[in-house]
Amino acid sequence: MKRLQYSLPLRFSMALGISMLLLVGLLVLAAGIAPMMDKSLVAHAYEFGPSSWANGTERVVISCPPKGSGGDGLSRGFYVEDYPATDLGRVEMVYWAPAEGTYSISMTVRRDTYDGPIVGTQVITLEMPARTNVTGTFDFGGVPVPRGSTLTFIQAKVVGPGSVFYNTGPCGDDPNCNACPGIYQTEGTRPPLDTFRRRSVALRITARSSARWIMYLPRMVKQ
Repeated sequence: MKRLQYSLPLRFSMALGISMLLLVGLLVLAAGIAPMMDKSLVAHAYEFGPSSWANGTERVVISCPPKGSGGDGLSRGFYVEDYPATDLGRVEMVYWAPAEGTYSISMTVRRDTYDGPIVGTQVITLEMPARTNVTGTFDFGGVPVPRGSTLTFIQAKVVGPGSVFYNTGPCGDDPNCNACPGIYQTEGTRPPLDTFRRRSVALRITARSSARWIMYLPRMVKQ
């Protein structure tokens, strides 16, 4: 059987066309897989339960799971090193109170130190049953922050019938724990970053900008 002979320009055009088709196919496949991978990673990054953030404009950029109940008093500060996004969306915490009642809690976020430039201040009100974990969400509305900043968090009770405690996450008193890298609780809120207390705080933070990393999986996962 006589084989078809093609001119050099035609063979080049055919090869280029096949290469372009393969490239387009790979791009379509990657576009379909990437969102599924992202959702899978985020789903395993926290244990706060279903999120109420359903508008699709925010993503979880930092998450450290709660453990047990109770925790430390609001006078204990904490900070996040090397913040991976360029804005601050919502900060979700887990609270616990011995006495049932209505509580208002304030949160002030600053940059670099406990007396650094203010990123934002929010106040929330929670109906808290006695000795029961309750989640509270502070909405900072996507306020811009420099990527890689250290963000400090100061909390205080505004109104309420008793003391309020926040969940300190999985590390307990283990100074070598690395379950939630980059999150540090301190004894108080004295500038610049007070005295180290523990290496975790239960919290979940969203941002509207893209993040370099989704944190606190068994390993760091690059985006």
